[in-house]
Amino acid sequence: MGVDVLREHGFAVTAHEQALAQQFIFAGTDEQRAGALWDLATDDSIDIAWCARGGYGCTHLLALLDRLTAEHSPPPKKLLVGYSDVTVLHHYVRTRWSWDTLHANMPASASFCTMSTEQRDATLALARDFNANVELFGDAKLELFANPPSKPVEAEVVGGNLATWNYLTGTPWAPTPEQIAGKFLFFEDIGEGFYKMDAYLTQLDQAGGLDGIAGLILGGFHDCTDEQSTRYASRPTPEQPEPETLPLRPTFDERESMARITAPLAEKHGFPVAWKLPVTHGPDYWPLPLGRRFGLGVDGTLTL
Repeated sequence: MGVDVLREHGFAVTAHEQALAQQFIFAGTDEQRAGALWDLATDDSIDIAWCARGGYGCTHLLALLDRLTAEHSPPPKKLLVGYSDVTVLHHYVRTRWSWDTLHANMPASASFCTMSTEQRDATLALARDFNANVELFGDAKLELFANPPSKPVEAEVVGGNLATWNYLTGTPWAPTPEQIAGKFLFFEDIGEGFYKMDAYLTQLDQAGGLDGIAGLILGGFHDCTDEQSTRYASRPTPEQPEPETLPLRPTFDERESMARITAPLAEKHGFPVAWKLPVTHGPDYWPLPLGRRFGLGVDGTLTL
């Protein structure tokens, strides 16, 4: 159905056979998946490699892509589209192959058929011309948690899904200081506890992954929640091993959780933190052209 949407809007679509493969929890073996990307990368008739979906497993492909690159040299410049786990591939192809990368919705998701006209049109316009001057994010203004700029700040935006970006930490493919310095780091996520957000960002900071950045831009954290920690209201007994429970501490919503998690990082490094960019796992699916320059205004607007 997602392929039909693309064809209806004038794209000539070829679906690689690997997209229907299955191996354990993945869409085929590591070799099949890396090989499929390489096939598209080296096919002169293909301009865009548009991932069918995200999930988990792109980190498995990096060593294989390194081997193919060493054996054959980097493929010609193209565009990679996707998000979530594709974050790993975005960073890889942008830094190793000099590709353009578009953080955007994917055709195997039902939301690809139901996203708003404005978000769909912006996605397709950037897919056709990555450097197009496109109006993004509607009338959204970000809330500035910390260190609001006294004048507009311009920088490239890199990043993507927080968990998968963090999976690169300590590997040969981790973002280097030169690849993040002076840039906005953008993060979003889905289905993670806020304690994990804190753990990811703490690890990233301790590994030097926030050094010298221009700012932290936070998207949506869909279906991310605080733990419902409880304590027993009375002593368990053999007759009543599970007595009534009471809250152990207050729970926090997305806004307060992310504000508290990022506050010490902003204080340490002095960068601004902006929250609620409508680039998410849902319900907002605005595209985000990674590697392009954006301006963060004093009022929280983010403009291309």
